[in-house]
Amino acid sequence: MQQIKRWRSLVSGVVAGLAWLAMPAQALTFGIQEGSGSSGEADYSSNKYQPLAAALSEVLKQPVNANGLSPYRQFDAESFKRYQVVLVRPGTVAGWAIQKLDYTPLVALDNGPAPRKVVLMGSPAMRERLKTQAGLRGLKLALPITGGETYQVATSMLKAQRVNLDEVTVYSVRQQGAMPFALENKMADLAAVKSDASVFAKMKGNAAMVPVLESEALPPWVILGSKQLGPEKLAQLRQALLAMMSNPEQKALWQGLRVTNIREIDAKPYLDTYNRYGGA
Repeated sequence: MQQIKRWRSLVSGVVAGLAWLAMPAQALTFGIQEGSGSSGEADYSSNKYQPLAAALSEVLKQPVNANGLSPYRQFDAESFKRYQVVLVRPGTVAGWAIQKLDYTPLVALDNGPAPRKVVLMGSPAMRERLKTQAGLRGLKLALPITGGETYQVATSMLKAQRVNLDEVTVYSVRQQGAMPFALENKMADLAAVKSDASVFAKMKGNAAMVPVLESEALPPWVILGSKQLGPEKLAQLRQALLAMMSNPEQKALWQGLRVTNIREIDAKPYLDTYNRYGGA
């Protein structure tokens, strides 16, 4: 009888072990904060990053659920904390998540040889106009919605030029792609855009629009991991992301998202950017 019991116990253990092995791996939650409005708020990012999520799932041997975060609520802690891994474009948001929400950088995502900046575009005459107090009167500005990185950096530059935002006209423009329209139709004298936005290259090709003010270099896009995943899982994710650029198909996916290189980076540049521009 004792031997039969031992066999039953052994068989039960094997069955339980096989059942555990058969269980699907828990999905990794992957958020995307692009930091500017495009054609469909958060849904646009969700759809855009599905091929990358599928490729990352193959690398990790684990399901990956990718969802966009609203670019109009960049510092929404409740939404942000739903995700174990988050791709973040705005450096201020990354610094906030590192400092306030217990995330850590996994990898930096370079998107070209030039560093990211916030640029105030306008007519060539605006460069001279900003040099005098009289020229600041009646100024019309096209700025993104308040609270995001582009707005924070742009208003910081304007204050350094002695611009009182309470004494000028400010148009809130939800989408970066609408900034040229604001300048062309004389709705604004200056429009704030990100140098890593596709519309910036188009604006630079127009002789009537030139960079009037430029910020200092901002840190590159970054992928953050929640420290709740633990050091071993975070290290695994970092190595998996770095290795993707060695696979031609996976590299092509990243390049389609305007990422030219993936590398390691520490938290300092993001914390510095967040602390400089105020965050949320």
